[in-house]
Amino acid sequence: MIILKIEIGFCFIIKKNKTTIMTQSKIFMEILVEKSVANLYENAIHEWELESTEQDLLLERQCVCTQQGLRYLYKLRNKLNNKILFPVGSSCVKRLNNSNLTETVRQLEKWGGRKIRTGKLNGNTYKGLRTLL
Repeated sequence: MIILKIEIGFCFIIKKNKTTIMTQSKIFMEILVEKSVANLYENAIHEWELESTEQDLLLERQCVCTQQGLRYLYKLRNKLNNKILFPVGSSCVKRLNNSNLTETVRQLEKWGGRKIRTGKLNGNTYKGLRTLL
């Protein structure tokens, strides 16, 4: 799959010689399903968990969905096949409709770097919690 960004929120997708225009949420959904065991997004979202979190204070990273300027970078791991999605932005993490992950995102956005430095977030300790300077 080749992704060419054309304007905020929309991209040209070239896949098997077919070109379409997709939103960032649709791109995330397709990538998530491609890396999942399940073939449907509604089932695939239950396969993923938070592996680690980083903070990019320079806002130089881009989500797998093409959203640019990420501050919080989430690494998700598939519980069934161990595949990794990284970097994933807060909006895409929230699309998983997982209350624990959504609360983690909310806490990180609320407390920011203080939680990153301690390695603890939402009562859990994450080995990969760190800040990128």
